[in-house]
Amino acid sequence: MLKSVLSIVGVGIGICLGSFAWYFRPLKLETLLNENKRETDLDRKKGTKSCIYAGSFNPPHSGHLYVIHELCKYFDVVHIGIAQNPRKKQNSSEPSIESRKKLIQQCISSENQAQIRIHRVEGYVWKFARNPDINAMFLARGFRSFSVDFVSESSLYLLNIFGPILVAFQSPMRTVFVKAPECLHDISSSLVRKRISNKFDISQLVPQNCANLITSMYSKSDSIPTQGN
Repeated sequence: MLKSVLSIVGVGIGICLGSFAWYFRPLKLETLLNENKRETDLDRKKGTKSCIYAGSFNPPHSGHLYVIHELCKYFDVVHIGIAQNPRKKQNSSEPSIESRKKLIQQCISSENQAQIRIHRVEGYVWKFARNPDINAMFLARGFRSFSVDFVSESSLYLLNIFGPILVAFQSPMRTVFVKAPECLHDISSSLVRKRISNKFDISQLVPQNCANLITSMYSKSDSIPTQGN
């Protein structure tokens, strides 16, 4: 009798854990886009779909803009959170978060302007995402390749799963990943800064309408190139 009860309890726990892992699994944006095609008009009226895409954007580059453009295809509102990663070295002469906010505003295409909200983020992104003024449904991340981003993105993914549970006793945040095309795999903020420091052209790495402004802003910085996305 006891063995039967324990077996049933074990199966129940297994089902619960399996359901948890399935629901909070990493999602590709393509999966959401396919689900969106099956939505009815009634489904679309249930509420605004929103996400938050956070990073240092130091500076914003074509990879960032690709992710933002793709997110706008599914989400009604895309919140962009600009934060300073404490693991990345920052020089005091680097452009401020407010300056980076203006850069992003200039870089994003006019067709996406109405969907974009840009914020300064402090602390945990998942906690900021649940602010009543934000109320984001998903955390969004760009993903270049397994070799480049797997370790860092896995750490962030686990933080966003277990952080809300352990710190705030809240349900986890779901994460959606946007896979960048191969032509953008080698672009990073640190590469942009390094090319500016060496006085090389950056027009192939950032939106052309922002290249001169980014060059001007970061030429004034004596920052040492560090790892960045």
